[in-house]
Amino acid sequence: MMQSRRIDPLLRRAQEHEDAVARELAERQRAHELQESRLEELRRYAAEYAASQMSAISPAQLANRRAFLDRLESAVEQQSRNVDRSRERL
Repeated sequence: MMQSRRIDPLLRRAQEHEDAVARELAERQRAHELQESRLEELRRYAAEYAASQMSAISPAQLANRRAFLDRLESAVEQQSRNVDRSRERL
């Protein structure tokens, strides 16, 4: 009985540590899933925008469209790096 009482605090601390680690893992999984979701949204939007047809495009509109597509591509690349970082943390 005496030995059991000495081990109880150690078991309790081990369980608390395990619970904390499990909570941290769950939080990192949620954060990673959010980053992946954002990346998929950006990719989908970029693909839809790139595939859309514009009739009677002026040179200025074409330049604006190209600049926006470049910014979208940059955003996709940045979000992809965010996903990689969240995967590493996970």
